[in-house]
Amino acid sequence: MNTKKSLARGLPTNKPYRSTSTELTTFPDIDKNRFSTPFLTRNLTHKKLSLCSNKLNTQTVAKFSHLAQQVLNSTPQTPKEYYQILKPSSISRFSCGKVLAYAGNTNKGLIRKKNEDRIMIISSVNKPHNKVFEDNWPNCSYFGLFDGHGGNGCSNFLRDNLHQFIIESHHFPLAPHKAINEALARAESEFMKISKETNDKSGSCAVIALIVGQFCFIANVGDSRALMSGMSGKHVYSLTTDHKPAEPQEQARIFQAGGLVYSTTALNKSKIYRVLPGRLSVSRTIGDIEAKNFEMGGNPGVVISTPEIRKFEIKPEYDFIMLGSDGIFDTLTNRDVVDKAWESIDGLNDENVPSKCARAAEGIILESFKRQTRDNVSTVIIALRNLNKS
Repeated sequence: MNTKKSLARGLPTNKPYRSTSTELTTFPDIDKNRFSTPFLTRNLTHKKLSLCSNKLNTQTVAKFSHLAQQVLNSTPQTPKEYYQILKPSSISRFSCGKVLAYAGNTNKGLIRKKNEDRIMIISSVNKPHNKVFEDNWPNCSYFGLFDGHGGNGCSNFLRDNLHQFIIESHHFPLAPHKAINEALARAESEFMKISKETNDKSGSCAVIALIVGQFCFIANVGDSRALMSGMSGKHVYSLTTDHKPAEPQEQARIFQAGGLVYSTTALNKSKIYRVLPGRLSVSRTIGDIEAKNFEMGGNPGVVISTPEIRKFEIKPEYDFIMLGSDGIFDTLTNRDVVDKAWESIDGLNDENVPSKCARAAEGIILESFKRQTRDNVSTVIIALRNLNKS
């Protein structure tokens, strides 16, 4: 059988593979729409790839989550037309090591015309055929959430390439911390070259969770977040720090590099702090060539791409890890997110864990809609146990 090859590192494009949805899917041939798809899930063997899209299909309303319909029907104080009916979350079919299940959902939100958020999930990172590794290959899972701005070029690039850069690093899987640092530096360098060649001025924040064996590595650049629930929601662990111009450490770094911080007033009269050059509301990003290139009036030392990376061992009392774009946290606190996740799965002890993850992801997004978030919204729930209330 003649197998067409995609541009994405020789992945077959015409064979059906079981995806994270409930049916067999076929990865479509490469075309111009390939790189506008917000959500990809991969079981990385360098051969298998499945795809899920965020595009709304009005013919599948009957399949929408009961939770979404419940929220829509229970908020008469807000016009229903402002709510986006969520497509069901993409969910896992198999567990891998410490990852029992996952679900992810992304939506353009209430007022945005386009969704610039992107998500990449690789449930099981298998050893590449060309990688020399004599020890037993550990269980590895990768979750990446990329909040783009100024276009989707950079978030698309990170979705399609960052995981490959990590896996190709000679540090992986023995030194994931070094592999992540190296991969993000490579991503910044390569996308800046693309930006110069194509005049792509977009940028992106990034938050990833890389689980290798019993350890989790969280890396963030910008203001997307990772958090964790413990002891059935009794404990909330913040796993990242927002890289914002108003944060004292970031502000000191910006001033030392020759940058400026100023504030503007939002529609709700709250102050938004921005950095010059770049006029960005975040102080660390991938991309954003205008903020970083001297020839365009930028300063490469002000808005930087250096990640913060945290490592911890996964313990039995940990419930789930949540990744979210800032559209979630514009209206919800970390505690709000964990409480809403548990509220969404309350009484669902008979449902499987992937379904619980989906309910939690949808509940968080819909709560952000109820509180009138104005940005794209995306979330990933990574279950570390069965999510029954203890």
